[in-house]
Amino acid sequence: LYGSINTIGASLRTELNDCSVLGTATNAFDLCNSVSLINCEAAGAGSGITSNGDGFNIHNDAHIDHQYIYTHDNYDDGISSHENCFEFGLGAISEYNGGGGFTPAYGAQAVLHNPISRKNNGVTSRFNTNKNAGFECHAANAGGGDDLSTLTSLEVFNGVSIGDKNGFMDM
Repeated sequence: LYGSINTIGASLRTELNDCSVLGTATNAFDLCNSVSLINCEAAGAGSGITSNGDGFNIHNDAHIDHQYIYTHDNYDDGISSHENCFEFGLGAISEYNGGGGFTPAYGAQAVLHNPISRKNNGVTSRFNTNKNAGFECHAANAGGGDDLSTLTSLEVFNGVSIGDKNGFMDM
């Protein structure tokens, strides 16, 4: 409660099972390296004065696999992977977040099976993050420029968007 889980700097594989992070001032989960998440929940992240507030925030070439995660009521994205990360997910639910439900960005690659995005991206009046979709493939490579080897990609299989401003978007 009110504290985040941070694996940045961990040198070995991290496995998180049945963990909940509720009401943290910044990101609920800051993940790096190799992480497996099963039945984890992130809710109410971003209650501080910073612009952070993702439920699950993934960085620095991480390899993340998740099963049945639930992310809701966060200031920004439900789950957001960045900087050449690889994300594989099964059965995730993201709802009522101020940003996108599922938002890989800046060179990340995400493959999601059976995800549900519901009323994400600023649909509720208390959020205004200017995100546009429940499933948003956002921005190109982390370094900018013309390096096409690190473009962001998002593959969604059997995904559902309910009540989002836009269901699926490539920015």
